[in-house]
Amino acid sequence: MLEMKCSSIQVFLPLIIFIFSLSHLFIGNQIGVLAQNTTIPFNVGVVLDFNKMVGRIGLSCISMALYDFYETHSFYKTSLVLHTRDYKNSVVHASSMALDLLKNIEVQAIIGPETSSQANFMIDLGDEAQVPIISFSATSPSLSSTQTPYFVRASLSDSSQQSRLVSLTEVSFLLQPLMIEFLQSFTS
Repeated sequence: MLEMKCSSIQVFLPLIIFIFSLSHLFIGNQIGVLAQNTTIPFNVGVVLDFNKMVGRIGLSCISMALYDFYETHSFYKTSLVLHTRDYKNSVVHASSMALDLLKNIEVQAIIGPETSSQANFMIDLGDEAQVPIISFSATSPSLSSTQTPYFVRASLSDSSQQSRLVSLTEVSFLLQPLMIEFLQSFTS
């Protein structure tokens, strides 16, 4: 469990840095106008299922990554403000939550479609609103940022993971006779 959290932080810290880069594109011109000690909010929606471990760990890792980022970059004038929504294991509800964030909160990015089917719905909303949809777990090869410019996949696609599994299986078959011989050397 701890290993999963640590590897998730390694995924989320670059994701947070990417969102900060986006914030400077959207808000960059306003920084010189405001007073030195004023922070500029950058609203980010987070749509996850908090009843599932992936959702709880995802939100925890995002929060830790934000904390770590601000600890080392305290001079930043933009402040990521997370607006969380629990989609309660429903594709339609996930899209409804995303639409609510886009219309009522006017978020400038959304993190979260956990599944590829949720991402399919949310991508259309993101394209329409010109707001990036960032998924750390949607893995369908049909989801591509070349086809949908406002979709960012922060994980490997199923097809790229499949080739690695095939390679791992091939290696295990090659090593199997060596492992049997090694184990037999202890019994002789």
